[in-house]
Amino acid sequence: MLETAADRITVKALVTETANRGEIHMIHGYREANVNRLIPLDHLDPATGFPGYKQVPCSVRKAKEGET
Repeated sequence: MLETAADRITVKALVTETANRGEIHMIHGYREANVNRLIPLDHLDPATGFPGYKQVPCSVRKAKEGET
């Protein structure tokens, strides 16, 4: 489960050596797990005001049985 101040989603994880320690990579475009829900509406670039779609702090934990 990925969780931010804005929302949480449950996804299946694939642990690899690709991401740096402490980072996750999530591909967008899945109706079942809309990663954009994790981005708070006020998570904006201070210089341009553009939404911060590239990075957002989140917690990662194993979902409990039946949890979504």
